[in-house]
Amino acid sequence: MLIQVKGGSAARPTLADCERLRIVAQHHRASGVLLAVWKKGTEAQFFTLRSPERDTADNWVLVPDPSELFQ
Repeated sequence: MLIQVKGGSAARPTLADCERLRIVAQHHRASGVLLAVWKKGTEAQFFTLRSPERDTADNWVLVPDPSELFQ
């Protein structure tokens, strides 16, 4: 699993960033791409990257229980 971590006021990955993340994940044979977002005073949120055929303005799907990704 390739993990991208963002914190504070960092912007979410752009469409171009998503494409680069997919290429890196494929190169390293990762099972997927996970985005971890944390802002001070809140719990971390986790998102998975949609498949390239479904690219939209928001390519990330919220993962309600991240422990399911690592079973």
